[in-house]
Amino acid sequence: MKERLKLELGGALEAQAQWSRNFAKVSGSSFTLNTAEFDFEAKVLDWATGELSAEWDSGADKITLNEGFITLGDTRRFPLYLKLGRGTLPFGVTTGATVAARIEDQLTLTDPLTKEVFEAKEDYALLGVRANGFEGGAYVYNGTTNRRGPAGEKHLEHYGATVGYTWVNQNLFVTGTMSLMDSVFDSDGLTEQFPEAVNARYAPAVAAVLRFRLGGFSLVTEYNAAIYDVPFQRLVTVVLPDGTEEQVVQVIRKRPTAWQIEAGYTTQVFGKKTYGAFGYSRTYQLAGAFPKQRLLTTVGTWLAPNMRLALEYGHEYDYSSAKGGTGRSTDSFISRLTYEW
Repeated sequence: MKERLKLELGGALEAQAQWSRNFAKVSGSSFTLNTAEFDFEAKVLDWATGELSAEWDSGADKITLNEGFITLGDTRRFPLYLKLGRGTLPFGVTTGATVAARIEDQLTLTDPLTKEVFEAKEDYALLGVRANGFEGGAYVYNGTTNRRGPAGEKHLEHYGATVGYTWVNQNLFVTGTMSLMDSVFDSDGLTEQFPEAVNARYAPAVAAVLRFRLGGFSLVTEYNAAIYDVPFQRLVTVVLPDGTEEQVVQVIRKRPTAWQIEAGYTTQVFGKKTYGAFGYSRTYQLAGAFPKQRLLTTVGTWLAPNMRLALEYGHEYDYSSAKGGTGRSTDSFISRLTYEW
């Protein structure tokens, strides 16, 4: 019997206007094409699916890969499946890099600090199970961290796991997940901010997420943390008593931690689905790399089933100067129009 190709095409465009003032009290404004994304899903066999998501990188002015996966299995018939490819690790609140996944994850436009700190995009292989509301999986991935050092031989030794349960009853939706990643400094944000920790010992991180929705009310809570401190060396500049500067090597210990909560309410206003949302997120032991607190207030409406207009005010607090921050705050205003197909 000849198999028949099933191809689904999708994508999104996001146009954004923004005004912001940073911790140095320097303000600026911009209008940008925030996202131009193309999503493809191909299914030739009932038990195999190919997924691809590509996005235009405005900074580099080129097309980059968001996600690319081969999924083997059909959980409608048998609960086990195998997922192979590149994408965002199933850790914490993040479930995907595409615009559709981001909108489903959160109502605010700006990511919470938990995502900014802990999100990791890697090549990985996941063996999962999905049945009767339960979903779990274990995976191995190619991480950036390598405790053998820059010249050491690298091996496929990084791993993670996730487990969750979803309960749906009429207007009530509740889902809880717990996940593990064996090396916290493999996250994209921590690798960028602390490159010296790439060759330090591995520190596992855990995440717990609870999502709740009743009618138009929604709530998302999340807690992410490394299990123990990671010591590593960093070259820092110190001011000597005579006023001169000198670079010295210091041993720094970090245990990255962050949590967030987002509450929202969606209803009909003049026949359009409209919502308001408030988000608060906080980090610990990450002074000089990430803000201490982020507050977000967002309102949005779907002008059409595939078009959303949203406005957001954001306010951030930095760590105190005694802890390595600036002790200052920032403000931002964002207006974003998202069109999906």
